Formats: sequence, structure tokens, C-alpha cells
Amino acid sequence: LSARLSVMEKILSQGGQFGRFHWRVCSLPLLVSFMSAFHTMAPIYVLYDPPHRCRLPEDSGWHANDSLLAQSSKHNASILQFQPELDANDTNLRRHRCFIQVNDSLQACSDWVFDTEEFDSTLVTELGLVCDNSHWATVISTCSFAGILVGIMLSGLLADWLGRRVTLIVTMWLLTGAQVAGLFAVSVAYTATVRFFVGLGALSSSTVVYVMILELVGPRARHHVTAAFGYGWSVGTAIVALVAYLTRSWRNYAIASLVPTVALLLLVHLPCMAPETPRWLLSRGRKRAAGRIVHQMLLDNGRTGEQARAAVKELLGDSGDEEDDGKAAASDGRHSMRRSLGLLARSPRLLLRYGIIGIDWFLVAAIYYGISMGAKNLPGSIFVTSCLIGIVDLPSYLIMHLAADRLGRKTTFIGAASGSGLALVGLAIANHLAKDLTWLIIALSLLGKMLNSTAFAIIYIWTGELYATNMRSSGLSTSSMCARFGTLFAPLLGNIRDFIPGEFGPLVSYAVFAGSSFLAAAISFAVPETRGVAIPDSVEDLINNNRLEADEAEEAGAAGADLLAKEEKT
Repeated sequence: LSARLSVMEKILSQGGQFGRFHWRVCSLPLLVSFMSAFHTMAPIYVLYDPPHRCRLPEDSGWHANDSLLAQSSKHNASILQFQPELDANDTNLRRHRCFIQVNDSLQACSDWVFDTEEFDSTLVTELGLVCDNSHWATVISTCSFAGILVGIMLSGLLADWLGRRVTLIVTMWLLTGAQVAGLFAVSVAYTATVRFFVGLGALSSSTVVYVMILELVGPRARHHVTAAFGYGWSVGTAIVALVAYLTRSWRNYAIASLVPTVALLLLVHLPCMAPETPRWLLSRGRKRAAGRIVHQMLLDNGRTGEQARAAVKELLGDSGDEEDDGKAAASDGRHSMRRSLGLLARSPRLLLRYGIIGIDWFLVAAIYYGISMGAKNLPGSIFVTSCLIGIVDLPSYLIMHLAADRLGRKTTFIGAASGSGLALVGLAIANHLAKDLTWLIIALSLLGKMLNSTAFAIIYIWTGELYATNMRSSGLSTSSMCARFGTLFAPLLGNIRDFIPGEFGPLVSYAVFAGSSFLAAAISFAVPETRGVAIPDSVEDLINNNRLEADEAEEAGAAGADLLAKEEKT
């Protein structure tokens, strides 16, 4: 198996690096990353909390026709009569929005009027998720990220067991069904459940298709594919803001996001758009199926029939001991996975390496989504700020694209994470001492997000190159699962004003973001560089490489000691 996978890498490096076949199949991950942005960034818009106050009581004469802004002098007089006054420092904002003044006493209300300047309706306005119920909006958003966490964990295991293509189809069906169910807002519990399953299908399909394309392209094209994947995500997050601006309703937004999902559901069923990867097929003993895909890939990329057959013959060898494509292959795959996990558990160096990578994913994701969820707290329109927060990913992926081969994966990650930490420290200081300089606050927020996005982009390809082929999907899914644990804190940090009132709420969140960035950069020095290094095919290869590095280090140490002894003798 190791020999065949090495031949597969050789074929990808020579005749299958990147051609017409790859242009076709790479359009799918681009569209999937674009679609994922619609669902991951949805809480920013569908759970938007507009300005509001208690609806005037029935005896005011304005109960049925009440609105946030005064319609006349009589309406304004009624508002002033029943609504508690707002002091100069806005310290009693909750009392101003959530209580009504009746007979010189304050009473909590259960019906509100909302500002419709930004949105005609959101889940917050439809379900009344304000005042004492405001925490439910954070719960619904957290359920979405919890679904992403569970989905990525399950999809990774399924992708290594059933294959990349089958798992992609399953996750797309799940996502489509959950989206259709999400067109209705029956209750808070129903909405939270639906958002959980939307999250379960959204990012899991993105992770599976990323692993698929990573195994279909040559080594020199992998960081280009990763960059293209990121470009799709960045454009998607920017267009999401435009879609939210045009729809102005959570239900219309849900319908608009359902359209690309259905289109992708149809595309993933086409073998020409979503083929199984030869690497996975070979790891399961399905040599003939792998040979057919490699043969078609080489033909599409301009190789002659004779060249394609010769490459397939070299890949499969002369032996005809083809395993059955059914139970025997699946049993072999499970045995291979158990053996790999056993070897990994006995290698402290590999466990430390993957543990650090998992922590990096956790920290970087918490910062990325925390800044994104907090876009509504920045000065200006939510549509403009969230669009800028999304589109700033474009230069971040361009930086990754240019630096990945020139500086290496490790250097790029450490530099980007450190720079993001510095920008976020500046943001915390500016938000506390220079609130009037809105341009500075927005600029520092965008800079911190851009550099964090660069770190997030490079860690995808870095992690994929650190894991062996028979564990790559599970490894990426496990790392992404660590990231989703981080995203569980994103709604809390993004809505920090609901839990820590006053000016110290944003200060706490920015300080947490900055410290997390510096920690991610510091611990990453212990992880090796992968630029120009062949992707390992098995855990045995990783262990052998580690032994070779240790032997070389020991030899270098011994040579240094001999040289020092000679110098001392001299």
C-alpha cells in the first residue's frame, strides 16, 4: 500500500498536478465554501437584535398602531408618559427598553415594538428574544456551532470509513433537509434544534470536500487550492451581507440561502464533479476503481491513452490480487485505522504535535468567529461592517497564497497570529481610550481579523500535510472539531455586552482575543515545517521520519561534542 501511494504521489507530481480534470472538480469545493458562508454567518443577521422598547398599553390608544419612532406629537406624548427616561450615559438602557411606567411604578413588559431600519423581521423580533429572553439568542447561535462541532467529528470518521464522496452526499442531504425545516419558527426549542442540524451539515460538507480536493491535486498545487477555497469563503461572507441587505427578513434570507444548497446537492451526485479520491480507494484495497479515476484524470489533463495506461499499470502493479470492493475492503480499512491509532498512541512526539495543532485550531477559530459575531458592535451599519469583516479575508488568503511556499507554513502561521495579537491589543486600547476615533477602531478590527484569517487559512494546509493519508480526513476533522469547541465561545464573546455591561465588556473580549493569538503563536514553534516535504502515507512513515530526525540530531550532537573535545585538546 505504501508503495502504491508513493506512486500515486509521483503521478500527481508529474502528469496529474493540475489540469482540466482539476479545474472541473475544484469548482465544487469553491462553491461549497461559498455556500458554507451563508450558514455559518447566518446568526449575525437572522439573530440581529434591533433597538426596541415596550409596546404602549391598550389604554394609551396606540397599542395596535405603535411604532418605535413617534408618528405625531400625541404619539410622542404617550411614549414619554409610559417609557422610562434614558439618562445621559445610557446606563439604564435595559430599563428604558424592557420596562413600562404605569402609575409611577415600573412593570416588565412582554410585548415590544422594534426598529425596522435594518431588518423588517428577525428571529429575535418574531420570537421575542429580548430583555429577560435575550440569552436565548445566544443559545440558538451556540447550538448552530455545536452542530458544526458534532457534524465535523462524525463526517471525518465517516469519510475515512465510507469514503469522501458518499459522506459528502450524506451531509448535503442533511443540510438541505434542515434548511427546509428552518423556514418555520415554531418556538425557541424548535429553532435551536433546526440550527443545530444546519450547522451539522454545513461545515462538515466543507471539511470533507477540502480533504477530497487535497488528495486529488499534486503537491505544488495544494496551497493554490487552499487559497481558492478561502477565496470562495471570503466572497461568500461578503455576498451574505448583500443578500441580508436585499432580503431584510430572516425567512427571505433562509429561502435565498436554500437556492445554492439545492444546486450543490444536485452537483455532488455527479461523479465527474465529485469523484472518490484514488488515495482513499487504494487505502481500502479498491485498486481497479482507483485505476479508473487515475486513467480518466490523466486523459483529461492531456496525456495520451498509452501514457495513462502505463501510469495505471505502474500504480497497480502486475499482480491481479484485486480485493473485493465490499466487506473485505471495509474490514481491511478498519484494521488499518486501528493499527494507525495504536501506533500513534505509542508516539509521544506525534501526540504532542497533534495536540498543539488542535489547540491552535481552537484559539484561532474562537478569535475568527468572535470578531465576526461582534461585527454588530462596531460603529456604522451592520451590513457595511459585516461586509468589510468578510471581504477582508480576500487579502488574508492572498498573503497565505504568496507566503506559503516562500516563507513556509510554520513561519506564516506564527507571523500572522502574532500580528493579529498586536492589532487586537491596539483595538482594546483604542476602544477604551479613543472611542471617538471610529475609523481607527474599525481599521484595527479589520487588521486583526485579516491576520487571524491568514493564520486560519495556512493551518488548513499545514494540518493536512502533517497527517498520514489513512488518517488525514479524521485528523483534519479532529482539528476542525477543536476549532468548533472554540467557536462555542464566539457568540458569548461577540455578545459580551449582554453579559458584561458598560465599557469593560468589549475590553474583556479584545483582551481574550489578543492573548489567544499570542499563545497560538508561541506553542507553534514545537511543530515542524512541512513546506517541500512529501505527504506521509501512513503513521509508520511519520514514526520513521521522527526516528530519522532524532538520529540526525543525535549524530549532529555527537559530531559537535567531538569537535568541542578536539578544540579543548588543542
